[in-house]
Amino acid sequence: MEIYLYTEPGCRACVDAKAFLTSHGISFQERNVRLNPEYLRILNDELNSCTTPTLVVDRESVVGFDRIKYQLLARTLGFAQPVGPGARPARRESFMKTKRIVIVLILLAVAVPLSAQMAFGPRLSNVSGVWNPVVGGGAAYEMKDSDGTTSQIEMTIIGKEDVQGTPGYWTEIAVTGSQNKDKDMVLKYLVTRGSAGMTASKVIMQQPGQDPMEMDLSAMGMGMGGRKSPMSAPTDIREKADLVGTETITVPAGSFSCDHYHNKDNTGDAWVSSKVGPWGLVKMVDKKQTMILNKVITDAKEHITGTPKPFNPMEMMRNHGGRE
Repeated sequence: MEIYLYTEPGCRACVDAKAFLTSHGISFQERNVRLNPEYLRILNDELNSCTTPTLVVDRESVVGFDRIKYQLLARTLGFAQPVGPGARPARRESFMKTKRIVIVLILLAVAVPLSAQMAFGPRLSNVSGVWNPVVGGGAAYEMKDSDGTTSQIEMTIIGKEDVQGTPGYWTEIAVTGSQNKDKDMVLKYLVTRGSAGMTASKVIMQQPGQDPMEMDLSAMGMGMGGRKSPMSAPTDIREKADLVGTETITVPAGSFSCDHYHNKDNTGDAWVSSKVGPWGLVKMVDKKQTMILNKVITDAKEHITGTPKPFNPMEMMRNHGGRE
């Protein structure tokens, strides 16, 4: 499995990306787009990116240097801690590590908001609220990025299951792009709340026209019972934000009395209501995007169709490649 990093001179983020990969012992091939026109063509035409650095693993890419995403990638590759000077990068030829790479990049590739809760999700802020799961409940949102791109997102609770003595909730996210009538991707994951925050132990995903695939993260050492799961994140917005006050705001779903929170790092604001599940979010605004509640859902139906089969990374990559 090859890892490529597209860079250019004078790019500070490229320097940071290279330093991160090197310090964590992750082997990669640097492709300077200014020294080789073919690399620039691949970056622009095949990867549909005009940004350096762009990190590519197989058919998936991470645009820009986002330390959180790189840390997630390092953890799934098994390189969570930096290595000492002169240390040789570990080999990544085992099927299990290949599987983890594909999982993380697939999840990075789907732009769904609540995925940021689980530490995966590109170009998305750390969306959070106050966890209040009710089976059958949920919410539908419109999310608008800073570039004007809009997506329709549904977050619902569609089931409950015991996970090692802890209540777990099957949470489903379905996202539809502005140019598509059908769901682009559906993610369903079993989450529990613990001292480390929210943890996903199972994930089922379905691409349009494909059979659903299921991954048992706990069996892979990525969920409960294994090492600290990379698929975990803080539970409550109150851990990272200050209460501004109580306000009544009106959105397409109606008027709601909300607690207004302002992030302590001044990155954004959120309005939370106990009348909305599963996170209470009515509105969220930050530098990258705005999320507005369109509908409160009380009779959530599962979007996943068919019987899930075991996750097959090679099939997933072939299917993903066939749509490009």
